[in-house]
Amino acid sequence: MENEIQEIEFSRFLENYEIYEDEIYILLSDLGGPEDGCAPEDFKISLGGEILQITGISDVEKEQIPATVYCLVDVSGSMKEEQMNQVKETLLAIRSSMTAEDNMVICTMGNETRSSGFLQAGEELDQVIQSLEAGNEDTNLYKGIVDSIRLLQTDQKVHAKRCLLILSDGDDEQVSGITEQEAKQAVMDSKIPVYTVATLRQSQNEEQLEYAKLLGSFSRLSVGGRHYAPMIDGRSAEETGASMMQSLKAGVVVSAGLPADGTAAGKDVLLLRVVYEAGNDRVLEDTVDVYTEELPVSELEEEPSEEAAEEPVEPKEEVLVTESSHNGVTLLFPAVGAAVLLVCAVLLILRSRRRNRKGYWNAASSGEEAKGKRSGGAPKEQGTEEEEQTVIEGGLRIELKAMGGSGSVYPLVLAEGQEMIFGRNQYADLVLDPDDLTISGTHCRICNVKGRVMLKDLQSKNGTLVNGTPVREQGTVELQDGDVLKIGHTRYEFRITEDH
Repeated sequence: MENEIQEIEFSRFLENYEIYEDEIYILLSDLGGPEDGCAPEDFKISLGGEILQITGISDVEKEQIPATVYCLVDVSGSMKEEQMNQVKETLLAIRSSMTAEDNMVICTMGNETRSSGFLQAGEELDQVIQSLEAGNEDTNLYKGIVDSIRLLQTDQKVHAKRCLLILSDGDDEQVSGITEQEAKQAVMDSKIPVYTVATLRQSQNEEQLEYAKLLGSFSRLSVGGRHYAPMIDGRSAEETGASMMQSLKAGVVVSAGLPADGTAAGKDVLLLRVVYEAGNDRVLEDTVDVYTEELPVSELEEEPSEEAAEEPVEPKEEVLVTESSHNGVTLLFPAVGAAVLLVCAVLLILRSRRRNRKGYWNAASSGEEAKGKRSGGAPKEQGTEEEEQTVIEGGLRIELKAMGGSGSVYPLVLAEGQEMIFGRNQYADLVLDPDDLTISGTHCRICNVKGRVMLKDLQSKNGTLVNGTPVREQGTVELQDGDVLKIGHTRYEFRITEDH
């Protein structure tokens, strides 16, 4: 950028990122698109304070990145027939703009939320939309927003391009539970675009207009979101749906080369900073944390040196066969020398890991595939020796032991690079106590990073404590053998039982 003394304005346009091979792909909300003059020289990108070399720029539509539209639909008693017709017409317009790879969730919101599951454009989705009708329940808007954000952050069926669409009159009629501020904080922390549609009646009173403004505040706090009020804007429901999809698909993708390995030395988190010269003397900035565990393995570790490759190996008379397992594939190596065997094994595993690294273009794995990558054990009663678990080569054997109460023990095996989510609902890999309402649906996450167990709180309602200290503000923390975790009402002793 030529003018370095321009005042930089903090904005919200950085939606997502993905690391693939030795590049980072950054997904930005609508910035005008390459055809309107958006060019590599308009950006300055840094990671951990080191400037990155921009390698390409494109847009969401050109790259055919699929999208997930999560629709939170108000079906409370305050929604009348004319308002539900607005909802249906808007959703049908969005459905007509979906590609074959896009998916949609219709989640109705009254006292509780009820989800259709992930549906693609087709007859089943049309039937779900046409069947929508209001009931006599109250609106639990703020809880619906928080729960929707969590699912968009954790479910494996969610694509890289994602958004929350709220269709409501904006009135939260619950007197307890999630607050407005908690819902707004969840939106701001998520980096997920929120689109809001105020479903107003033909004639509105002052109170209804205030609710519509409040609803619009969620889109304004989000990354790239927009607010619509068809009865006030003068646009039809069909035009509203088409405009929303056009905005969602107008994102920009910028790729940049990753920095040298020394940038991440001794750090768990690096700050990704994107500065964009938007024109008209405006310079915009947005940031997001990148966990160093996501960065690729050093190239120096991946390729053996020429000296090592050329070093002659004297064959032994006795030939051994070593069996190793990686990603479910058994590999057999003759032991022609300890040094060569080790180099080959490391090289094959690292290259396999790179081939399997997920990029934007593969979008999302199916839920079944994702579950297959994780390994957990059901709780066993205290004093029993039997463990039902999947043994993963190169993993860590760990366990959580409930302190007091049932004394349940959860034996787990965590492979290198594997993550596992603890929580209370079906989206968690390990359900701790479904009856403990102080545990969030997806409460916290652990990951095996080169033999170190790292824990991160997933914006849970009541937080996660390690040895009595809340970890949310610390980001990712390393767990030590013997640490005590407090999740919900229960304290758990964390033990590393064995690595293999």
